[in-house]
Amino acid sequence: MNTRAINAADLLTSLSQGKTILLLQALDPNLLDQMEYSLDFIHHCKLKLDTAPNVFDDFLTSGLLLIEEDLSRANMDFIFSLVEFLKSPRFKNVISSYLYIDGNRVTAEEDLKFVSHEANTPLLH
Repeated sequence: MNTRAINAADLLTSLSQGKTILLLQALDPNLLDQMEYSLDFIHHCKLKLDTAPNVFDDFLTSGLLLIEEDLSRANMDFIFSLVEFLKSPRFKNVISSYLYIDGNRVTAEEDLKFVSHEANTPLLH
């Protein structure tokens, strides 16, 4: 058996090899649970209506939501637009986001622009 201690950032870096992972942390679950916030969040996350209540309730309870996507351009555009949405004045103090793309943590606006530019696609539609 191989065991080791690992921090969350290293774990997510490893898990994101070959895909995109966006980890969301609910900073204010009570505010997020208010209808105008929850509906907007569910819409932007594109949660399916049949699973949205369970996933959203679990997010409020656990405080964490993990979104995994492959590295396709459409999925990258979705992730980038979601990150931009979460940086809006309305949500920036409600939810934190941690983005990992193909084994790399994307931490700043410049990194997002670089990744988007590398794909020859604008960051925002």
